[in-house]
Amino acid sequence: MVVVVSLLVLGALLLNHLARAEPRYAGFNSVRPTVPVVELGRNDRVCQSTLLPGDTAEIEYVVATLGRPGPPVAVSLSTPEGELIARGRLEGGYGDGRMAVPLDRPIRESRATVRACLRSTASVPLQLVGVPAPNGGIDFNGEPQPQLLTLAFRRPGAEATFEFLGTIAHRFGIVKTTIAGGWTLWAVVALFAFSSAIALRLVLRRDFGEERA
Repeated sequence: MVVVVSLLVLGALLLNHLARAEPRYAGFNSVRPTVPVVELGRNDRVCQSTLLPGDTAEIEYVVATLGRPGPPVAVSLSTPEGELIARGRLEGGYGDGRMAVPLDRPIRESRATVRACLRSTASVPLQLVGVPAPNGGIDFNGEPQPQLLTLAFRRPGAEATFEFLGTIAHRFGIVKTTIAGGWTLWAVVALFAFSSAIALRLVLRRDFGEERA
């Protein structure tokens, strides 16, 4: 019976997790937040080329404010040719950690390369976190610098996990295999559920069979 109760508890926890609504990410740029790599003052601007995932509503930086409330900032996203895709603003007052700037419009379709620029609009210093990158980097006030910033991209609003299982399945099929598609994740889930059902049936038969004996 201990196994049965444990499975029921695990199932309840899983359902609770799937139903809980919270902000979700559309993607990351895979740069670990290691050290502050650039400091912005009033009207300083830093730009970086990045892959932009679909369903992006906010762009997130990792920052250090040096013990002060963070300054207001402005963001712009544009194509490599300079065409504006979206812009955003965030008022000051935030602290160290993750700083998410809301865009004026959600980006529905992914784009292979965009130019993401962040500008500080106050004299309060703001440090951006990333990693040194000798073979690539950012553009700071028009000058190339050998660093990369940690970027993340948030989806609109708050969502329960089950609301974007289709997106997860699609990306799972792309990343994990070249011979299958989005159905791969569902096949794995179905196999796990079938195996769990068989295991539960065997446990129940054993436990209740022993009681009757």
